Amino acid sequence: MLVLKELSKKFGKHTALDRVTVSFPPGITALIGPNGAGKTTLIKIACGVLLPDTGEVLYDGRSLSRFRRSLIREIGVVLENAENVYGYLPVWANLRFFATLWDLPEAALQTAQELLEQFDLAHRKGNPVNDLSRGNKQKVAVILALMKRPRYLFLDEPTLGLDVFASQQVEQLIRTWVKQSPCTVVLTTHRMDLAWRLADRFVFIREGRILWEGPREALRRLPHWQSVYRVVYRKDHRVLQQEVEARDLSSLLSSLHREGTTILEVHREEPDLEDVVRALLSGEVTP
Repeated sequence: MLVLKELSKKFGKHTALDRVTVSFPPGITALIGPNGAGKTTLIKIACGVLLPDTGEVLYDGRSLSRFRRSLIREIGVVLENAENVYGYLPVWANLRFFATLWDLPEAALQTAQELLEQFDLAHRKGNPVNDLSRGNKQKVAVILALMKRPRYLFLDEPTLGLDVFASQQVEQLIRTWVKQSPCTVVLTTHRMDLAWRLADRFVFIREGRILWEGPREALRRLPHWQSVYRVVYRKDHRVLQQEVEARDLSSLLSSLHREGTTILEVHREEPDLEDVVRALLSGEVTP
């Protein structure tokens, strides 16, 4: 399990993380928050790219600051905008360089070759990364993270810039990875549909502080997740509508019936993750 304890980080006067304590068990956890919430800073500290001002990062009880060299082989990361690749180097040179740097076995390059073929990039392996489209750069970053077969995988907007087909490929890769090995995945994305399909656990962050964390089953028990009913009716030659919670539906229908109002439609509206995230991050709902 990955545990972040009392992490704080400031950039000048701006507090990016404010004494954050959060855990990431095996499986896929979606880290959700608005721009500037501290998601990327948290990931960069967790994978050793940034140092925290205070706090500690623990991988199965091992401190990242003390066991960095051994842990780095177990950590894969895809940073936003493919920051983890060298743009002036050809694709294959990037992969070989990092395989050597991380002292990976030859099988890692075989994995990389298979992923290049899967992403339809094998014919571009001799091209500098900067010559690739944004989407293809992102694919190279994903391959780089996966070729070491990490136990801990950080994905910061992994589908950014990808077309629909490539996004589906990345999504399927993540699913397969977790099924094949006890891997801990931390995923950040603004695509709530992707987060809901992949994650079994959610962490919400705003202004450098954790608002809520828990499994998806607990997420369904938050107040804003409750279904509402939209009742459409005709009254005084006008068509009106009203939204009520399930507990108030019977009372509303009885009242309209007593008044002789014509009820046109009763529709149950199910909330989705985006509704809950909007309410939670805006402060409409208190966790």
